[in-house]
Amino acid sequence: MDKQPVIFTDLGIIEYKKAWDYQEDLLQKNIFIKSEARKNTPELNPRVKDTKSFTLL
Repeated sequence: MDKQPVIFTDLGIIEYKKAWDYQEDLLQKNIFIKSEARKNTPELNPRVKDTKSFTLL
């Protein structure tokens, strides 16, 4: 099994709303990437490799 890369970002101490918005943005980007992968390769499993990224905050 290949390991998925993890993106580490040290945001330091930030306001709750700013952190929430940042995480929401990451989620929306992943949804977009998955949606595009399904459109371009509908015959593939929805869990196509490289259609998501993992972020550690």
